[in-house]
Amino acid sequence: MLSIIRSGPRVVRMEGDDRAILSWLRAHFPVSESPKERVLDGIGEDSTVLVVGDRGREIYVAIDSFPDVILAAMLSDGACAMVRSVRRMPRSILFRSLGDYETVMKEIAEDFGGEVSTLDRVWDWDSDQGVIICFTEKSLARPLVMGDMKKDVVLVTMPHEALRARLRRRALYLFNLSMDKAEWRQLEIRVYDAYGRYPLHVERLTKAIDDLELGLIMGEGWGKDYAHILMPVSVYCLRLFSCFDPKIVKKALMGLEYVDGEERFADFDLYENKKKISWTDVAAGGYRDRKILGSLMRQEVRNALEPDQIEELDRLETEILGAADRNGSDSRFN
Repeated sequence: MLSIIRSGPRVVRMEGDDRAILSWLRAHFPVSESPKERVLDGIGEDSTVLVVGDRGREIYVAIDSFPDVILAAMLSDGACAMVRSVRRMPRSILFRSLGDYETVMKEIAEDFGGEVSTLDRVWDWDSDQGVIICFTEKSLARPLVMGDMKKDVVLVTMPHEALRARLRRRALYLFNLSMDKAEWRQLEIRVYDAYGRYPLHVERLTKAIDDLELGLIMGEGWGKDYAHILMPVSVYCLRLFSCFDPKIVKKALMGLEYVDGEERFADFDLYENKKKISWTDVAAGGYRDRKILGSLMRQEVRNALEPDQIEELDRLETEILGAADRNGSDSRFN
């Protein structure tokens, strides 16, 4: 499923005895200290950034917990005397765009009375009631770094939850607005399985498409293909609605066709309007060998996934290979 918006971490400014505060935090929570420009790298919406210290000498730390949990622990531990003041800073919302984020940014600013600013100024915003909307072309399902963000942001003075709810209702419209001249593509994936393990292949393929956010599967079912004239063969088809170039989808499918090394254990053909997207359409540079290219694409797919997602795909892959071993070898995909 394509994720278009999500919240950023909570940010809290804490002033008082800096050394005592940091010492206590390190003793009770896993703390990651970073420069201001890097403190948001890799952390999600369930984390907290603490800005410790007076203005001009702040220390930025990230903690994988909520502010109320941190403050409750301080209160229970009798450690509040070292804290002089605590102030909530603006929440953030991350919005995924696809190319033309400026149009989306201006529309949001106009609709919600927002102010366009720059990413490097967000720490200077004094209001504790507003929201900072940041834009990126990267997937929101994976950790992001500051370098993934566009230089412009929108500052909106309204409650975070209310703004997020309203943006969610308009998310797909705004995302489509960012696509500029691009368009959604109706694709068909034809699955060929020499060993008849279609349910497992389809489960693995569907999960990968979802995890990679390649598009929306709008339907599936059996169809016919013709290996030779007047010789129909059964094929299982997935209908995919994608905002990406079919070549991007084809690269991912090639990576999913191969197991470790250069062994191919499945055949996922891709069509757009009955036109087949061949592996040669995505080959570039010196990669003229399908096996080598497939092995490289497999690694790209795995690099784009989280460890738990890879683990689940590997489990299904092992189950499919085990079924193939039980049924004997087949040269269908060699």
